[in-house]
Amino acid sequence: MNTLLIAPDSNLINTPDEARHIQEALGAQVINGRVTPIIVADAIANRIARRQTIDTLFFIGHGNLTGLQLTDGYISIADLCRYVKSANIRYLVLNTCESEYIALAIHHETDATVICTITKVDDAQAYATSRLLAESIASGYPVEEAYERTKPSGAGIQTYRIFPDRNQQKTHTNDAEYKTIQLWREVLVVHLNQMAAQVKQMIEEERNQRGREMQRLENKIDEQKSELVNAITILADQSKNTVTLPRHYVTVYTTAFLFLAIPIPLYFLEVRNLIGISAFASIIVAWIFYGMSHQTFAYLWGFIANRSKKP
Repeated sequence: MNTLLIAPDSNLINTPDEARHIQEALGAQVINGRVTPIIVADAIANRIARRQTIDTLFFIGHGNLTGLQLTDGYISIADLCRYVKSANIRYLVLNTCESEYIALAIHHETDATVICTITKVDDAQAYATSRLLAESIASGYPVEEAYERTKPSGAGIQTYRIFPDRNQQKTHTNDAEYKTIQLWREVLVVHLNQMAAQVKQMIEEERNQRGREMQRLENKIDEQKSELVNAITILADQSKNTVTLPRHYVTVYTTAFLFLAIPIPLYFLEVRNLIGISAFASIIVAWIFYGMSHQTFAYLWGFIANRSKKP
């Protein structure tokens, strides 16, 4: 059985050993390392040009609704169907996570038998299944029987599925069509559930993200509120010790200095003689004016009762 194995570089640690064992068991041609869509297309086209058949195509790696992931790019579902029909590939083994949609599309478009995974598969389990399948095929078992002998089974969740060659079901056309419809329905249900779960997860993540953003915003508002309260408190404390000048502060200020200046001439004898006042009386008058100046300045700077302060 001529086998082509595609095993691009990936984060799957068991891929090199898995590819080596498949190559040894089936004598497969291996395309590994850095693999691109062009490399795959050339490998298949060269086989067709040399009239070399490809009975089985193995793929080890990752897959999704886009197709099979390579090192650089994807093999799309459309290209897979084209390769299967052009090279008359009879069997495909897609050892990737959640490749049921890809397998069902190939099964619908071609006559190939497709083995695929229908859920996420542990790397070690994928390695064991792939190697046992290759060894069973090498031992002479038909692919369908080899699959039944080596697929994981038991009470756990089913992880692999086979879509058989539609030509083998022609004697039971109605049953085949019914089974195909049932498979389509099952796959659609699976993917609808997956999409619903993904949407739910996205909504939940968005809700959590918004919740975290709202919490951060509330914390920031609380911090700013606290800072504002502290600033107001500090401002209030400072304002208690702060006075404002009265509206007529210029007049009061000028009057206070006049009260200081008026007694100065009384210290001169000529002035006292001129106004007929004694030295003792001039001292009394000077102290009166100095007292008035003191009171005026006190009023100006808020040191007496009728001076208003900021609240």
